[in-house]
Amino acid sequence: MLTLKLFGRPTFILDDQINNPNLFRQKPLSQKAQALIVYLAVTRQPVSREALAGLLWSDIHEDRARGNLRVQLSSIRQHLDPHFDIQRRSVAFDTMGGAQVDVITFEENLNRPDATLEQIAAAVALYEDDFLADFNLRGADLFAEWQLAQRERLRQMALDGLHKLGVSYTETQQYELGISAIRRLLTLEPWLEKGHRQLMRLLVLNGQRSAALAQYDLCRQVLDEELGVDPSSETADLHMQILNDEIGTDDAPSAMALTGLTVNPVAIPPPFQAPQLTQHFVGRQAEIDQLTGQISGQVGLIGLVGMGGIGKTTLATRLAHGLKDDFPDGVLWADAANSEPLDILGSWGTAYGYDFSGLGDVNNRAAAVRGVLAEKRCLIVLDDVAQVSRIRPLMAGGEQCATLLTTRNLDVATGLEATHLPVGELPSDEGIALLTDILGEERVAAEPDAAAEICTLLQNLPLALEIVAKRLKSRQRRKLGDMAKRLADMQHRLGLEISDHAVRASFEVSWSALDGSLKETFAHLATFDGLPFTA
Repeated sequence: MLTLKLFGRPTFILDDQINNPNLFRQKPLSQKAQALIVYLAVTRQPVSREALAGLLWSDIHEDRARGNLRVQLSSIRQHLDPHFDIQRRSVAFDTMGGAQVDVITFEENLNRPDATLEQIAAAVALYEDDFLADFNLRGADLFAEWQLAQRERLRQMALDGLHKLGVSYTETQQYELGISAIRRLLTLEPWLEKGHRQLMRLLVLNGQRSAALAQYDLCRQVLDEELGVDPSSETADLHMQILNDEIGTDDAPSAMALTGLTVNPVAIPPPFQAPQLTQHFVGRQAEIDQLTGQISGQVGLIGLVGMGGIGKTTLATRLAHGLKDDFPDGVLWADAANSEPLDILGSWGTAYGYDFSGLGDVNNRAAAVRGVLAEKRCLIVLDDVAQVSRIRPLMAGGEQCATLLTTRNLDVATGLEATHLPVGELPSDEGIALLTDILGEERVAAEPDAAAEICTLLQNLPLALEIVAKRLKSRQRRKLGDMAKRLADMQHRLGLEISDHAVRASFEVSWSALDGSLKETFAHLATFDGLPFTA
């Protein structure tokens, strides 16, 4: 029997003997082997050897990484062979092999649509500490990003589970159990104002009026020290009701009251920070329909992935405007490439009437924004994401929020475990439609072959097509055929620019993100001059 305890520092229990990395029978498991076991056990699906090598040895050459992987798999096979399915191309954790994983049991209990109080309580009891606490793996940036994402996700599940216990125990008048659950919730997230209100109510219902009043003082102190803000009017009103003995032990508040979903007496219009719609937009209907369904269906994180100039920001803007009514608490937007996370978080707080200028570090400000958004249904758009670590603090939405990001890098979307949608160039007919939308039907119809050639030369890249069309529009006498001849020169295509839009500048961003060896490899591909070639 194999048991994995992953809440806290990872512990492996084999045959009823606790085996830490120094106590395996013949040879200790390295940290890389432990990380490999944990990743496969939590993901519960076959993973290619190539992906595992990149995950755990992202700082060395692929051949060496695969060699290292073979060594670690040999070590795992030596100790835990019955629990792993190790194939030539992939590796998987054997979920039918009788192993027990605390994280899996935790997730299964909390994800049951008809979970009982006992199942929820058993799940949160497993959460002894954060996922893989104090486990740090060197030279594995992708694993570290995955580890952090899992830690935040599981922590939020624990908070939600404890909150549900508090509500249910209150409704069934098991006040002592409810108080215990919410005290633990506040240990994990001491600045969660909703939790303080819930505990104040529970203490009053349990006949502990003085303790409820003391809890308000503690809430005020924590919010002041951690966030630099005062309690909300809702919390202050509850405090006044307790002072005036307006809440008695016979009052059993409903689940709706306990969740804190009451209307703020100060009405602040929901923010809408998305850019204005572009004047010219064609096609993309299939992508819009798919994304609208996913976002409305509460897919937590969606990534639009595509090259520079492909129209990701334009598509995200269109979606934000189209979904405005589905998110009554607003649409938040972040220019992830050009704005600092601290400033973005400050602007989000201001949008809801909070001043977080007193919070000088990004972690505390992010915690404050999480508290603001915990009970809101809003759409968060993170535009032009290049680094996972940079936007971690901006992943601040609660369970009712949806987050949409745009990125040129598929690894970014994968590292964040986003449901990703590739955004490619326009189909040829939509490329012609974009030219027509800008130039007018008469002018394009007069030179259909030249219009088609322009689209082909520009490979239906929306940014390039828009620049060419606008330049032609400002030069009414220029023929489309003349422009097509000029575009035959590759340097002229790269040099396309108008106002603050430039093809070369867009490509430069992607080029600068490559390391030296990748730049060299990419340059060598020019040998083929666009022709297909094999590996």
